[in-house]
Amino acid sequence: MTDSLVNSNNGPDAAHPTLVRRRRWLRAFTHVALALTVLLLLGVLLLAMLVKDHVRSLWSIRQVPGTKMFVMDYYGSYNLEEIRKHGIDVGDPVGSLVRVTLPGFLVRFIADHTRDKLPPPKEPIRRAVHSCSTVAFRNREGEVLLGRNFDWMHDAFVVLRIHSKKGTSSVAVLDPHYLGLDAKRLAEPSLEERFRLLFLPYLVMDGMNEHGVAIGEMALSDSRAPFDPEKPSVINPLIIRLILDNAQNTEEALDIMRNYNIHFPAVPCHYLIADAKGHSVAVEFIDGRVETISTDETWQVSTNHRLLGKTEADNDRACDRYKKASDQVAKLDGRINMAEMLKVMASVSVEDWTMWTSVYNLSTGEFQVAYRRNFTNLFAGQLGHRSEAFGVSR
Repeated sequence: MTDSLVNSNNGPDAAHPTLVRRRRWLRAFTHVALALTVLLLLGVLLLAMLVKDHVRSLWSIRQVPGTKMFVMDYYGSYNLEEIRKHGIDVGDPVGSLVRVTLPGFLVRFIADHTRDKLPPPKEPIRRAVHSCSTVAFRNREGEVLLGRNFDWMHDAFVVLRIHSKKGTSSVAVLDPHYLGLDAKRLAEPSLEERFRLLFLPYLVMDGMNEHGVAIGEMALSDSRAPFDPEKPSVINPLIIRLILDNAQNTEEALDIMRNYNIHFPAVPCHYLIADAKGHSVAVEFIDGRVETISTDETWQVSTNHRLLGKTEADNDRACDRYKKASDQVAKLDGRINMAEMLKVMASVSVEDWTMWTSVYNLSTGEFQVAYRRNFTNLFAGQLGHRSEAFGVSR
């Protein structure tokens, strides 16, 4: 009786210790597997939260019908704060920007997948004559506009809108050729080509921010910027990005310019900056000095010759586009709007050479962009507004 009671209390597994160990191991494995699954799901969720804005940005690119103009909305961070504090290695700008923008585990990936894949620059279809034009104007209503022609040998371009959660929103226009992207690649990008779009914010050539600060750069062959080893260094498109992301007026934009060594890896430039209060200034780099040129007029024009120390007669003789634009805005006598500014910029555009024309209203945040002198098929929008329009007629 006693033996049977003992056997009954021990249960059927008492004689099978191996089976007991297996069941215990199975329960432990199940708990570990469940914990690992939860951690994996949390990791995937965290990764998705970290990259969702970048994914949203990369898949936002679209083409304006009938043009080789593309529009992209950028929602993620591009770590400009690191560049603002420390600059970049101007001897290796691409590698430096990759290291600044991406987490370490992606740096190797982008290096492996982009090495030797960027196509060599195309030969010019004619002698490379720089002919960009920028015009700032304050009208009778107090609105300030900036018009800009970008003239160069490439074709496709991107209108990039920065939707910042913490910083400053902006719109800018840029040439994606320097990322090895043309119209065909932008229209149907591979995953690797789409990945390059993360670097578009660094390629700004003109733009406007939500505070009403606008800037355009123009080639100037005899520019020579100062160098101070105590200051961080950047390439010229990055100084525009730093201004658009940080400046609330022209004076702040000038302070930003003075705080960096500006390197021109391709073509030396000068700049025209304006703000919503109507303060415009041209910035030139003469013999290692930062020089500014202001005006008492309600307008200011800059093309591709040195303005410092020149009279209006000197400027008129130096460039026919300068003379044509300045004559027109002077005659308008304060009566100008977006449509009139487009007409002014159209008059100084160059056939087969003007890639885009952009017009910014610094007071309202409105902007319009035309592809290759097609002023009846514009892309238009307004900072801070979700609405946009294609095919807007002037």
